[in-house]
Amino acid sequence: MVTPETAILLRNILLLQLLTIIITPDYAFAIHKKFLKLWKSITMPLTHKTPPNKKGKFWEIDMSKLEP
Repeated sequence: MVTPETAILLRNILLLQLLTIIITPDYAFAIHKKFLKLWKSITMPLTHKTPPNKKGKFWEIDMSKLEP
């Protein structure tokens, strides 16, 4: 059961979000998306992810073929 205080709080939060969406111009959201794309392009080279099928950078030499 939701208390009346919680219901009023949720109503006020939803009203604030609705007013923010109505008042904010459309280009603000477009600029936000451009900033996110820019941030991802900057941080992508800094992240070094190895594929899940590779165990690392180490490799093994088969020494049995080198023996006489």
